[in-house]
Amino acid sequence: MPTLIYGCDAWSLRGDSIKRLRSFHNRCARSMCRVNLHHTFRHHITSASLFRRLGILDIGSYFHNRILRWAGHVARMPMSRAPRQLLTGWVSHSRPIGCPQMTWGRTLENALKSKGISKDFDEWIAIAKDRSMWRQLTHSILKPPDA
Repeated sequence: MPTLIYGCDAWSLRGDSIKRLRSFHNRCARSMCRVNLHHTFRHHITSASLFRRLGILDIGSYFHNRILRWAGHVARMPMSRAPRQLLTGWVSHSRPIGCPQMTWGRTLENALKSKGISKDFDEWIAIAKDRSMWRQLTHSILKPPDA
């Protein structure tokens, strides 16, 4: 798992890239449980049941957790640090036509939404400044069900 999501703190993945990661993760779970696609279709084995059996979560949970951990770390930095300046920076010019399909900011919004944290900048920054609260929100969700 660490090799699969190494450096994902800075990724801004589109839907098709996440789908490819998810399919690889599902294939690895099937392989660890010694279940092939034929068994999966014939016996109606879901990826969720394999994840419960292995005591792991889907790749989206790990990906969103890593992004939120990095965002919380940057939010606690002083304003003199470059990552914090980039996170809170504002460009006064409008974006040219044809903006990128997915940005890191949009990825962060998706991660906040998946964990049930407000997307309002001031609110999540205030929560992230309280390190214990931020850890509780981002780390406690990573416990697999029935593990």
